[in-house]
Amino acid sequence: MHAIEVAMSLDEKSLASIEQAKEAALQILLHNARGRFKVCPDSWVGYPEPYTRDLMISALGVLVTGNDELADALRRTLVALASNQTSRGHIPSLAHDPTNRGASDTTPLFLFGLALYRKSTNQPEFLKEAAQKAMKWMQYQSPDDRVMVCQLPTSDWRDEQYVMGYGYT
Repeated sequence: MHAIEVAMSLDEKSLASIEQAKEAALQILLHNARGRFKVCPDSWVGYPEPYTRDLMISALGVLVTGNDELADALRRTLVALASNQTSRGHIPSLAHDPTNRGASDTTPLFLFGLALYRKSTNQPEFLKEAAQKAMKWMQYQSPDDRVMVCQLPTSDWRDEQYVMGYGYT
C-alpha cells in the first residue's frame, strides 16, 4: 500500500491525532531551536548539550517542516560546526565545543546535514571550504582508499574513535 492510499484510508480521528502529534513535535523543535547556546540549538528534554550527531540526523525533519526559524537554527548549527572544525576537517562531537572530539560519525553527518541544507535553500556553495576540509578528513579515515570511514575495533556504541586505555590515554 502506498502512503497516499494509507492516508486516504485513515478516519478523521486518526488524521486529527496525526496533526496533533505533528504540531506538538513542531513546538518541541521550535523550543529547542532557542537553546542556551547562542550559536546552535540544544534540548530542554533529554540531552542538555547540542550533540552534532543528533542535530545532523534531525536536519531532515527540521527542513521538511518548512519553518524558517528551524531552517535558521540549522544554518546557525552548520556555521558553528564549521567554525569549530579542526584544521584537518574533523567536526566536533558537541557543536559548540571544538575540543570535544573523538566521534567518527560527526564529520560524515555534518556533510549529510550540509547537503540537505544546501539543497533545500538552493545554496550549493554554502560553507564550501568547510565541506572541502571535511571531505579531506574523510579521505584520511579510509586506510584502504575505498571511501568507507574506518575506526578502531575498540570503538564503542557511540562510534568514538578510541576507548580509554586503547591507543589514546
